[in-house]
Amino acid sequence: MWLDCLVKPALIMMLFIRAEREGEWPLHLAALKAMMPYFFAAGHINYARYGLYYLLLRQMETLPENVLSHFEAGEHVMRHQAGLWNGIWSDMFIETTFMRYGHGPGGLVGITLNNECVTRWALSLHTCSRLLLDIKTMRETDGAATVTRHKEEHGARIAADNDDRQKLRQKIEMSIHPLRADEHPEGLVNIVSGKIITNVVNVDNALKLGQQQMVSFECSWPEGFNASITNKVITMKNNKKTVHFGDNIIVYDTQLIYSRVIGLMQSRSLDLKDIMSHELSPVPTSMFDDNGDMNAATTKSALKKKLQNTELTRSATKPDIVVIDGCALLWVIHWPTTGTLQTICNGVWTYIERLICTSDVFLVFDRCRQFSIKSSTRTRRADQQARTHKLTPVTPLPKQSVVLTNTDNKVQLIDILCEDLQRRAISHPELKHKLIITGSSNIPIEINASQHVLRYDIQTSHEEADVIIAQQAIRAAADSTKTVKVICDDTDVFVLLLHFYSHLKLSAKVIMEGTSGEHVQVDIGTTAKRHHSIIPYLMAAHALTGCDTVARMNGIGKVTAINQLNKGAIITLLGDIESNIDDVVLEATTFIAKCYGKEGENMSDVRFAVWKSKVGSKTVRKMPKLHSLLPTTEAFTENVKRAHFQACIWKSALQPDPPNFDVERFGWKKDKGTKTLSPITIPDWKGPAPPCVMKLISCSCTSESPCATHRCGCNSANLSCTIFCKCNESSNCENRCTKEAIVANSDDSDSESDSDAY
Repeated sequence: MWLDCLVKPALIMMLFIRAEREGEWPLHLAALKAMMPYFFAAGHINYARYGLYYLLLRQMETLPENVLSHFEAGEHVMRHQAGLWNGIWSDMFIETTFMRYGHGPGGLVGITLNNECVTRWALSLHTCSRLLLDIKTMRETDGAATVTRHKEEHGARIAADNDDRQKLRQKIEMSIHPLRADEHPEGLVNIVSGKIITNVVNVDNALKLGQQQMVSFECSWPEGFNASITNKVITMKNNKKTVHFGDNIIVYDTQLIYSRVIGLMQSRSLDLKDIMSHELSPVPTSMFDDNGDMNAATTKSALKKKLQNTELTRSATKPDIVVIDGCALLWVIHWPTTGTLQTICNGVWTYIERLICTSDVFLVFDRCRQFSIKSSTRTRRADQQARTHKLTPVTPLPKQSVVLTNTDNKVQLIDILCEDLQRRAISHPELKHKLIITGSSNIPIEINASQHVLRYDIQTSHEEADVIIAQQAIRAAADSTKTVKVICDDTDVFVLLLHFYSHLKLSAKVIMEGTSGEHVQVDIGTTAKRHHSIIPYLMAAHALTGCDTVARMNGIGKVTAINQLNKGAIITLLGDIESNIDDVVLEATTFIAKCYGKEGENMSDVRFAVWKSKVGSKTVRKMPKLHSLLPTTEAFTENVKRAHFQACIWKSALQPDPPNFDVERFGWKKDKGTKTLSPITIPDWKGPAPPCVMKLISCSCTSESPCATHRCGCNSANLSCTIFCKCNESSNCENRCTKEAIVANSDDSDSESDSDAY
């Protein structure tokens, strides 16, 4: 596949460029003929249709001798100036002359588009250009400058090409090596994202499918020349957009059903409340993007900024205990472009050594385990960094993003760091303070005065570093004479510290500082005292409005949730292990409804109320976007389950082990192939729209020439057929609107390709 779909096409393009640059007619035909299957495979319909027509019907390979001689002399290309490697395509010549001058000073664009003026300007441009060139030659006393070097040989062009090659090399180095089969997982894998591809994807047979489709299309001539050409190749990008509909799995568009419903509102009487109780999309667009990926909680830091009570770092007392987020530290430590992993170990030790001279240091790293509720977050962060390296202390240093966003690489680095720090701490008996390292093992290791001890008293099986950091900091703060500093930027840790500091009525000095060494730090005690009325409900509200494991809902930010808490809204059941999940969902519904300024017995009612308020007196063309609406009751319930699960883990932070819950009962499903968890978007039994609506937005035409008459529901409504129709937008669909839509899409894709070429 790597050879057929990348290497060979690149070589064919190089041949085609050479043919045009040098005016080589036989090479031009050979390259174009080799391109044809790729046009069909890639879905470039216009290139496929008319390229084959150009080769076959025009019989370009068997031109008459008197005509062929002109082509063989290179007259099929154009040149701005004489010389080798200067030929360009005729359409590119138009772009660099007529189109360029038309947009430039004295051009037509922005002045007039009158047909007669455009015709006169276009027909006279060559004459005017000849006159301008002659005048320029007359003004140049020394004659025209002689061009002795091709523009591609200029230093700037060579430097730009080198930069492009370096970027390509860096991208490949960050990806799974395509030619090392022993490093590949089973099945077809995306070398950039590392994702395993399902059996539905057939892009590995793209060239074969393109060849078959080209032969089939040619055999259909002349009657089938204008027939629709559908793309048979399914890529990973297309495969992500699927939904179960009846017994089939079909590709979807998140806006399709909603737009059809809006169109039907003009001509039919619909039960809008019932319709709005369905997502009208295969995924809840208020919480997931078009690819089905969870909306990231990108505004978490707003909560911390809203609540924090800060003080200047220089005026603070020296801490007795420092708890450090090890993974966050790796992002701010100096990461040179050259060196080995030992260089990073040296940098981390230098940072730790400075602190351990005056304080006991607790260093906490993330644990990456199978079937983790953070699977989707880690997958999103690692989407562009897929290559797994075999790391040792002497391994040449990869890029920081390659190591820290790839789970396997990150785990290897953490293990190397833990071993290196233990060795260094033992070899420095003069250090008077302790170093406690929490890595992949459940039992932390303490190094003190050249001795290492297993700390069974603080062993924990929690996976998240956020939870372990809060656990160790709060336990240390139980001694009111101690000053505890937490070096961490994470909002989750901030919320956990506030919750337990207030809940346990601590009095010790606890401060929180960013890993990049800001000039201010957060006083947890003062902050907890200042916001004591909302602290008991803050953790639940934070989980519900979006975190690493819970989808963020569009339109509801952290500040909105805090404002509701300050107005007296409470949320007590979410995170309580003993609570009934139905009661948790009801309370969460009430809270989120208040955030939207609405009331309702379930989230679908609130969603309908929000939709009505957004519609108002708007026209059909100005209807609210689907993603601006709340999720339905079923989708919201799954999200609440995930929030409840996360809050239960947070509230058990002081316990050695998290609650023993069945994760699949709390909004997740297991992928046994990748050993990960995926969020449930909508329960399988809930359709994207009511059955009656699905019938209205699709047709059931199954004849040999389907959708040709007004008996077709889509045809009679002047709508194109869709993936939900029985004809399934097939090549033999006779709906005029469908054909126009296919042609329009083909033109768009081909024009985009053309513009990219220039």
